[in-house]
Amino acid sequence: MLGHENLGGVIEIGAAVEHIEVGDMVCLPFNISCGYCKNCERGFTGFCLTMNPGNAGAAYGYAGMRPYNGDQAEYLRVPHGDFNCLKLPEDAREKENDYVMLSDIWPTGWHATELAGLKPGESVVVYGCGPVGLMAALSAKVKGESQILVFG
Repeated sequence: MLGHENLGGVIEIGAAVEHIEVGDMVCLPFNISCGYCKNCERGFTGFCLTMNPGNAGAAYGYAGMRPYNGDQAEYLRVPHGDFNCLKLPEDAREKENDYVMLSDIWPTGWHATELAGLKPGESVVVYGCGPVGLMAALSAKVKGESQILVFG
């Protein structure tokens, strides 16, 4: 099954979940992480060492990043719910179209600027003006970059 843009309401939680409650609206990254391995603790959650044994990284709906199906389904099981679920504010149901931007494209662009170590006032070049590239440029603008060049 395809899909990795995860946003929805929590209908059930497991015994180990402490911070997410039934009824919460949550957004999830497309990658699935444990939150405690060496890579996760360093912030490299896309390269989690425990969720896809034998490989670095697990994700919904990607071949080779199994054993997780995609999220274009009625229900989705979320391992390590407290770590992987971003609880959204109370207005999430009314602003679902806005919050869905947090499920994939904008965080990917934002994370690129984080990995690049950008600081306010610097200049940045973004190669590729698809959705993720545009979100990287927007993220650079939000972070106060002085000059942003985007090449398609």
